[in-house]
Amino acid sequence: MPRCAIGVEDLALLSLGRYRITRCASPLTRSQRADLARLKNRPDSEIDVPDIPPHTEEQLTTAFQPNRQLIAVRLDREVLAWLRSFGAGYSTRINNILRVVMENAVSASSQRRRSRRP
Repeated sequence: MPRCAIGVEDLALLSLGRYRITRCASPLTRSQRADLARLKNRPDSEIDVPDIPPHTEEQLTTAFQPNRQLIAVRLDREVLAWLRSFGAGYSTRINNILRVVMENAVSASSQRRRSRRP
């Protein structure tokens, strides 16, 4: 699946929480956005879920364990001030930015390897 090209402006928007870059996809249509808004406002009692099996005890105990590790990182003061200027969640913002950069680097590396093969 192709990756989206990420520029500095995209990273800034990503860090603002305006959108999350995961894979290339076309934007939602007006109709799709309306459907999602309608579903978001629907009470849980109106959602039909009889075909969804109940979770096992093991699934429930492991479902919400974050796959993150607490570390200390040294950032330039200006960088940290910029990240904090967008509000709460700056450490998640750092993770999101680094994930995009990592995925693009991995994708570029694998494309270079494929292009070198005879």
